[in-house]
Amino acid sequence: MTTFQQWVDSFRSSNLTVTGITRHYDNPPNSLNTADLPAAWPSIFSGGYGDYEWSCNELNETFTMSFVVACEAVNQNNIPENYEQMVDIADNLRTALNTIDVTTFIRPLQIQAATVTVAGTAYYGLVCTIEGANSA
Repeated sequence: MTTFQQWVDSFRSSNLTVTGITRHYDNPPNSLNTADLPAAWPSIFSGGYGDYEWSCNELNETFTMSFVVACEAVNQNNIPENYEQMVDIADNLRTALNTIDVTTFIRPLQIQAATVTVAGTAYYGLVCTIEGANSA
């Protein structure tokens, strides 16, 4: 049975490396430095059980994770370059997620271009919602 600790650990820097990311944080950062961009980190997570009638608890358990990437501060005004960087990192993130094996199934539910705010600064970035489960 997968624990919350195992689920969260699978998105930390020692277990998930995304090509094109300069700095992988193990937790949401308090602030970001330009030299560390693009930066990525695991964020909000959740877990629970589905319908008990269809499988035992252990196999019916699901987890979700919000994984965040900050690429460049919005005020830098490099919109075309930042957009292309986000497209490349989205592909690289999808590839990296295929390496996670803490649950039987990993489903990137959504990878979305977004504005990510850290310490009051807005960044062009990505927010990815991932689901893991031990049953289909």
